[in-house]
Amino acid sequence: MKNLTIVVTGPTGSGKTSVSLALAKKLDKCVFIEVDHIKHMILSGFYKQNKQWLYSEWKLVGQTIGIMTNNFLANDFNVVIGGYMHSDGWTSLSNQVDITHKFLLNPSKEVIKIRDNERDSKYFMGEEAIQEHIEYLAINTVFEDFHGIDSTEQTVEQTVDEILDRIS
Repeated sequence: MKNLTIVVTGPTGSGKTSVSLALAKKLDKCVFIEVDHIKHMILSGFYKQNKQWLYSEWKLVGQTIGIMTNNFLANDFNVVIGGYMHSDGWTSLSNQVDITHKFLLNPSKEVIKIRDNERDSKYFMGEEAIQEHIEYLAINTVFEDFHGIDSTEQTVEQTVDEILDRIS
């Protein structure tokens, strides 16, 4: 049987990391690659423009995750990739890896705001970033083939169960 490569994305505060980690723990011989870990390795990728922090290295993040994913797949692992990337990163990753399942977590904006307010202050994103993520995911064609999951009223476990149902 072919190993799985599962992607979980969504706007800030949608539960990407929690769901991805819980999902990876339920799959046999599986690794979890967190997009933010790779993104933050590239220290010069962040720049400020008009009082807003932006990121310039999405393509490189996607390439790096692709290399890692292929290495794990070659060693008979399943791979769960969780996190937010701009389209350049997803396109770069998709050019290298056969992604078997793509999921877009999409809770209500109100739930996202509540989750964002509950975060440690160093991870707080704020309403402007939340709105930017929601709009970007809604209009970008890269995400058209992602399966949407309304996780507004679901626990992490319920969301993981829904994903497992969809991939079986």
